[in-house]
Amino acid sequence: AEAMRIPCTKSSKLSTKVPRMIVLHWTAAPLQKTEEGNLARIKRWAANSADKSSTHFVIMRSGALYQMVSTERASWNAGKSSWVCADGTASSTSVNLFSIGIDFDNVGPLTLSKGKIYDCYGGEFGGVAQEVPRWNGYSFFEQITREQLWTCRVLCDALRVRYNIALSDIVGHLNVSPGRKIDPGPLVTHATLGWE
Repeated sequence: AEAMRIPCTKSSKLSTKVPRMIVLHWTAAPLQKTEEGNLARIKRWAANSADKSSTHFVIMRSGALYQMVSTERASWNAGKSSWVCADGTASSTSVNLFSIGIDFDNVGPLTLSKGKIYDCYGGEFGGVAQEVPRWNGYSFFEQITREQLWTCRVLCDALRVRYNIALSDIVGHLNVSPGRKIDPGPLVTHATLGWE
């Protein structure tokens, strides 16, 4: 998976020699009319120093891969979070300093009201919604594309080999920040990525 670069200075020094885990997210931003519009939004996020968040990789709906932060640096992807890795690397405050963040460009949870679907910002949703058995209070989510899942699988497999990351240490933001975050939602799991 070859990544195109997006300039971003929002990073820190790793606390470990190499990253020890991967945290999956969604961008949770309103859908633009074109991929170029979505990419412009992501570039604004990367350049906005007032927004104290960043990620290593963003996977667009087309499957195109962009890299915001080098894997030799820590991105600010998980915030308040905790995890114990298979090799014993752990934090009870934030996994940022030893994790790789991967974001799916995806709106996230959707709400059905009077026959129309809305995103969490109250805007009418113009993308592809997928219904699921009620999950964390929601029945609809923006569909994760096959291209996104494929890019994520290829990227994660490459990172696992490069850094010897255990499969059990590829998790969602909801796993490291339970009760605070629900991304990347019910449509991105080890099973949908082909690991089960």
